[in-house]
This record gives sequence, structure tokens and C-alpha cells, in this order.
Amino acid sequence: MARRLILVETVRPLTEAHSLIMGLGYRPHLLLTPEVVLESGERFRPGDIILLKRPFGSTLVTRISGFSRLGGYGFAPPGIWVNYENCLVIPDSAPEDIPVGTEVWSVDRPRRDRRRHKAE
Repeated sequence: MARRLILVETVRPLTEAHSLIMGLGYRPHLLLTPEVVLESGERFRPGDIILLKRPFGSTLVTRISGFSRLGGYGFAPPGIWVNYENCLVIPDSAPEDIPVGTEVWSVDRPRRDRRRHKAE
């Protein structure tokens, strides 16, 4: 179920070194704080879609490009599920694009039909 993950308190551009250590390449990335507190059974991974609701009313749909712990270079590699508190890292945005007070919302994933169909 979609829910508000955080209310952005700070937006920090990642240094090129931090982006490279995290395997994000040379594209600009932003670290959004505070850390996301996960609910029971909830998990996220790089590539998941999030919705940003800005204080002045506009919205932006983007993807999570990674996760980082505050005060260090701990990170979740691409494709790994994160099930503990981390700050979100998003790609291709400038700090001016995401003002303090922006709400970050999860987006429901479509459910996959896990039934196997017999070939006819």
C-alpha cells in the first residue's frame, strides 16, 4: 500500500566519489534525509518508483537509485532488497528541484500473476 515515507528535511548532493563508490556512475545524485523507517514486511530496492509531492503543489515521479546510511559510505548495491533504515538516493535532480518539505511517497507495485499457464 502506498504511504508517505519521509518529509524531506535536507537535500545533499552526493560527491562524485560517493556516487562512484555506490556504483551509481557519473550522473548527479541527491541524498534525501531523514532515513526511511520501514514498516513490518516492507522493503525497497534500487529501481523502485517513488512520488515526490512538493510543498508548492507539483509532483515528480522518479526512481530510487540507491540507499545510504548517514555518516558513512554504507550502501545497498543495485538489485538488493533493503529492509533496514536508510536515506534515499535519487538520480538526475538538482537540490532546487526538491525543496525542504517535499513529501516522498511509495508507489504500489503491480501484483504479478504467479499462476503457471499450460501451453496449449
